[in-house]
Amino acid sequence: MMQKITSLSVLLMLVFAAGLHAQQLEKVYVLNQGAFLQANASVTSWNPATGQVQQNVFQQVNGRPLGDVAVHSALINGLLYILVSNSDTIEIVNPETFASMKRIFVDDFGGSSPQWIEQVSDTKAYVSNLTGTTVSVLDLVTNEITGSIEVGPNPEGIAVSGGKAYVALTDFGNGQQVAVIDIATDTRTALIDVHDNPRFLHTGSDGRVWLMSTGSFGIPESDGKISIIDPATDTVTATVDVPGKPQRIQLNEADNILYVLNNGIMKLDMETLTFADDKLRDFAHFGMRFWNGDQPRIFATTAPDFSSAGSVTVLSTDGDVLTSFTAGIGPDFVQFVSGGPVSVGGDEIASGFRLHQNYPNPFNPATVISYELPEAAEVRLEVFNLMGQRVAVLDAGFRTAGAHQLRFDAGTLASGIYLYRLQAGSLSATRRMTLVR
Repeated sequence: MMQKITSLSVLLMLVFAAGLHAQQLEKVYVLNQGAFLQANASVTSWNPATGQVQQNVFQQVNGRPLGDVAVHSALINGLLYILVSNSDTIEIVNPETFASMKRIFVDDFGGSSPQWIEQVSDTKAYVSNLTGTTVSVLDLVTNEITGSIEVGPNPEGIAVSGGKAYVALTDFGNGQQVAVIDIATDTRTALIDVHDNPRFLHTGSDGRVWLMSTGSFGIPESDGKISIIDPATDTVTATVDVPGKPQRIQLNEADNILYVLNNGIMKLDMETLTFADDKLRDFAHFGMRFWNGDQPRIFATTAPDFSSAGSVTVLSTDGDVLTSFTAGIGPDFVQFVSGGPVSVGGDEIASGFRLHQNYPNPFNPATVISYELPEAAEVRLEVFNLMGQRVAVLDAGFRTAGAHQLRFDAGTLASGIYLYRLQAGSLSATRRMTLVR
């Protein structure tokens, strides 16, 4: 029998505040690809506060190997989704304990070689299938693949802007197009012609999509390019030539810089579209990720070969080496786990309607939920289980414009995934949280 709302211990605290929240980096996970066909992909964890490094985290916790070639991950609604490409699996883990919660075999649903995962709505994510022609649709409530979208040959990177998803079609080095998906209908609506071998995309705060094309390895061979896609027209509005074969891009919008991993790290001014004369770092790294929270840093991975341990070098935004640590075989994607806000500043009124991810998440037994209102409104904030049953009403009544924060104590609710939904006038938003006893 479902527990009555009155038996929940719910402590409501309304705190008016506004301003940006700088996130604190709590933990870093490094996906090590491992050697191809050896099923020795692994995860390295690094604690920024203590410098502690732990190797092979997944196998130590779960008693089995992660699989063959780990390539990408995403932290979505408090769960970590890891793509293990050559094993055709998506591993879902608790980012706090690294215990496996579910393993999805994408080939059971027509997928193959999952390469990139991107959340496209509160309840849905897309997963590209590199050796196929589709993007899989992942239901984030049930964690089941519910369908697929035909996009084109060998899709890799995905970015979201303006209710649309943009998918790079590599065609194994011969591609020259980006597919556009309408997220509401899960259908491909357009193809955008781009430079040779499009691979990775990132969305800027202004909604523009930045695309990295590696260039062709065939005949004739071509160097890489950076392209800017306008989501209003789905056209390329500018391109920048990149000498050589770029491997990754990362946005540092605070400093208006696009970092390009290209036999070293190059800096592109995002306004003038010109490269700095000197490389930020003249070293052939394997992967790169930019941390944009407190103390912005660049994490650059090094893979000397695919039979011995690699490493991760942590750089300042000026390219100075801050520290480094040992990783596994073929370290590639770097996953950040952030904590709560470091600071809350100012008395300005929040400019939009937002329901933030609860913190901490997963939680036991209490967590904090924050939301922002663009104007005063009647508000209702409720919690539901995955059967659709309401288990708590956290807030109800007239609330002023601005930022609000409350604490939710789950009382004796069972472990599991819960949805919390905010309704404010005609606006609504839903997020997911995980209670772990």
